Amino acid sequence: MSLSFKRLTRRSCAAIASIGMATVIFGCATILTNTRVDREKGIKLYNDGQYADAAGAFRETIKHNPADLQSHMYLAQSLDHMGAYEQAVEQYRTTLQIMENSLEGRDDHPLRLKVLNELADAICKTQDHDTQQSILLHDAKSAEDQFLLAKVDRRLGDADSALQAYHESLLLNGKDPEVHKELGIYLSQLGQTDAARAELKRAYALNPNDEETSAALRRVGVVPGPSLKDESDMARPIIPVGPLPELQIPNQQNPSQGSQPTASSPRD
Repeated sequence: MSLSFKRLTRRSCAAIASIGMATVIFGCATILTNTRVDREKGIKLYNDGQYADAAGAFRETIKHNPADLQSHMYLAQSLDHMGAYEQAVEQYRTTLQIMENSLEGRDDHPLRLKVLNELADAICKTQDHDTQQSILLHDAKSAEDQFLLAKVDRRLGDADSALQAYHESLLLNGKDPEVHKELGIYLSQLGQTDAARAELKRAYALNPNDEETSAALRRVGVVPGPSLKDESDMARPIIPVGPLPELQIPNQQNPSQGSQPTASSPRD
């Protein structure tokens, strides 16, 4: 093979690779553009109350980008407004799954809580919510599953099952301030004030910046403040914990007293 042919082959391969890369970049840009356009169209329709048309726009968005979190969320809400509760339940579940694998949604705790609340509402509005509840109970393996089950039981008026689910959630993850807070507020509504105080204090210790927790504490006669934090959460003292070491004082004579003369032996 001649040197000139080798150079031509290399140039051809480089050109083909450049064309392929440009095609990929152009394709990705097109997908992102279509996703944004369809999503914005769907949001406008949703805000105008045209939920069926909005649902169609969000489905187009998802067709271009199946991992688009906002479109799944809006689609679930559109279906919910249309009364298609079973489909809404599936979309809310899909939204939660996408959040787990999304940089946008993984750490967005307020959005996740919002989705959980709307999912619980949708489950309770289905024609056969008992079946939905049974499926949820069968699949409830995580702390969040039990938290969702507690929300559903609470909305359906089953206080005993709701309290059991809240406690099951805390057994699996006792460091979630949202569960402690919601359980505390629910116990307060049930008239179990002492138990409510305990849960709300735990919620405050885990997240002292939550205004809803502070307001709930005041309603049960507790003033929020640093004293409600667990001992392990308080600032460490400068002096080490435990008995203080004894102060070592050198064994020196007082200079003002002078030296004492030593007794001389008697003379013969």
